[in-house]
Amino acid sequence: MTEMDKLINKRGQLKAQLSRFEKFINTVEEDNFDQLKIRFQKIENTIDIFDEVQAEIEYLSGEIDEEDLERETFENKYFSLVTKAKRLLKQSVKKSSSSSNKSSASAAATPSVNHIDSPILVTNDNNTVKLPKISLPEFSGNYEDFRSFKETFNSLIDNRPDLDQIKKFLYLRSCLKKDAFQVIEELETAADSYQIAWDLLNKRFENKKLGHMEEIDSSQSTDKFNFLPHHCVCNDNSSTTKIRAVFHASCKTSSDLSFNNILMVGPTIQEDLVSIVLRFRRHQYVMTADITKMYRQVNLVPEHRNLQCIVWRENQDEPIKEYRLNTVTYGTAPASYLATRCLQELAILNKDHYHVGALATRRDFYMDDLMCGSDNLEEALMMQQEVIEILSQGKFELHKWCANNPALFEPIPPDKIEVKYILNVDNATNFIGTIRELKKSIKQALKDPQISEYTSNEGITWNFIPPRAPNFGGLWESSITSMKYHLKRVVGNALLTFEEMSTYLAMIEACLNSRPLIPLSTDPNDFSTLTPGHFLIGDSLTAIIEPDLTTYKANALSRWRRIQQLSQHFWRRSIKESAFI
Repeated sequence: MTEMDKLINKRGQLKAQLSRFEKFINTVEEDNFDQLKIRFQKIENTIDIFDEVQAEIEYLSGEIDEEDLERETFENKYFSLVTKAKRLLKQSVKKSSSSSNKSSASAAATPSVNHIDSPILVTNDNNTVKLPKISLPEFSGNYEDFRSFKETFNSLIDNRPDLDQIKKFLYLRSCLKKDAFQVIEELETAADSYQIAWDLLNKRFENKKLGHMEEIDSSQSTDKFNFLPHHCVCNDNSSTTKIRAVFHASCKTSSDLSFNNILMVGPTIQEDLVSIVLRFRRHQYVMTADITKMYRQVNLVPEHRNLQCIVWRENQDEPIKEYRLNTVTYGTAPASYLATRCLQELAILNKDHYHVGALATRRDFYMDDLMCGSDNLEEALMMQQEVIEILSQGKFELHKWCANNPALFEPIPPDKIEVKYILNVDNATNFIGTIRELKKSIKQALKDPQISEYTSNEGITWNFIPPRAPNFGGLWESSITSMKYHLKRVVGNALLTFEEMSTYLAMIEACLNSRPLIPLSTDPNDFSTLTPGHFLIGDSLTAIIEPDLTTYKANALSRWRRIQQLSQHFWRRSIKESAFI
């Protein structure tokens, strides 16, 4: 018998053992739960033995797809049975504990309160008193009721130490109705969902309390108003703000002018993005962060607020009301300048007291994104602290912190650190061995109950691209395919140095970023088009017209002209074969 036959026989024994356990668990009765516990302890290590055997089989056979199906079938069956067994054992523990509680209830001598919706008090003289039912508050989305609802809920539920986060979240869900419930409807039942739910509710219903807008009593005002049209933008992939309001300040009014037409845009006072990124890549210790509601922290002078009015109602059953926006509004022409100018002013005011932080605030912000770093860890920590102190003076709060060193996370609260909950992995053939080792490590780690509970609550998932299916990668895979397809056919067997290849790839990048996407105008005589270059530099890529070198022989050209010739071949082939993404 060969080594391969021995491994297959051993795998068959493991599968038979799992089948016997499945047969037993499907017919188990309550009086056999002790036997179930013993069988479960024996079957629990089967997955580790199977991993070792299956890994040897995959190594010897080379049939990756077929063997991977065997592994997947066994694992699915194993985890399904283990889950079912744990659930049955947990139920048996609950039943035994409940019966013991009933037998010892008469001996209780201290006052205790049960569930909030059916409280029972047991007094010292063993008299059971039914207390009045406490009804939880309800909130349906009315701004005026949010503060009182929050205070009442906190006093009844949030401040109770005997309730864990999951129970508090379930209580919160039961209290929300209509518009308020829709805010947290997509959240799964997990420990961290309770805090996320409150963050979402605060963002949605505390705008008035924060002073972002105020209601207009137009019947008692003689002022003139300008109303901004607005619409919603939906992002199903967002875990916090799935619906965002967008204000259309470029919409023309009855005077044939839009609000943005009469506003000054303001000069560019931030450094260009290229300089910020290049400086960021130089440092050994780097960090990034984002300002929370940057525009909403900048107030407008009262005499200009009537130019930013909107109509709004909470739901279709309420009358439409008029509001004025009190802060800088995204979508207006000078919004970026006004918010950035406030950051610059904070840096100027604090340059003597917080020199390092003021320099980072002035140079390393692009819009509301911070990208800074240092070659010294102590200086990086000082920069981080000083930037936080400077921005706090303007009520700017930094969140979504990322860094390349754990020490830079120590001063940051955990809820301000960005965590990637979805990890995208290109499932190429060279990754199969890696994922096998990763699965083995994860299974060992999950035996620790604390680690198991943490990963379950965090809900971190892997998003694997199927093998040999690059189309699942989306836009970036399509761009790479376009480049590689023509690169192979144009370069062929040409011998290029590293510098020549780098230059040629830069030219290919320019070609792909110059391809037309959609027309910029509806005028049939206007041939200008939107290109990827517009998203990179704000305009189409332009260059001096070069002579046509496609008809020349390669040995008659200098190395530079040869690279130019290859890029021209690439461009012509791209146009003919319509390989644009």
